[in-house]
Amino acid sequence: QYASKIVGPKAKLIGLDLQKIEPIAKNIKTFVADILSPAAENLITKNHPTHFPLILSDLAPSTSGTKEVDHLKSIELNERVVSLAEKFLAPHGNLVLKIFQGADFDSFIKNLKRQFSRVTVFKPKASRDRSFEVYVIARK
Repeated sequence: QYASKIVGPKAKLIGLDLQKIEPIAKNIKTFVADILSPAAENLITKNHPTHFPLILSDLAPSTSGTKEVDHLKSIELNERVVSLAEKFLAPHGNLVLKIFQGADFDSFIKNLKRQFSRVTVFKPKASRDRSFEVYVIARK
């Protein structure tokens, strides 16, 4: 909803979620899909045949309560989003990811820096100090 307000009614947005999302705005199409499945990529291709100037991922795994397990699930989800960005992100496009920090975080960032011209890690001020959730902004 926030993204729709920012980009305006002429921009087209696509949302994927494991659960049905109630209609938000006329310029947003939402689909029930597992981002890890091939069906997700097919839905994107079918409904938005051109490249996106921005891919915004607010994905988070169902948490187990074990920091390292949750971190590894977060890495897996974000690696999939990066894989989709390779195909669907426009030249000079931006990718925003929510990710849980942990043992593989530095390696993930290092790989992103090989694929993108600029990578920034950002922790919102509103985030709790003990939270290991951060955002990564990458420019193609």
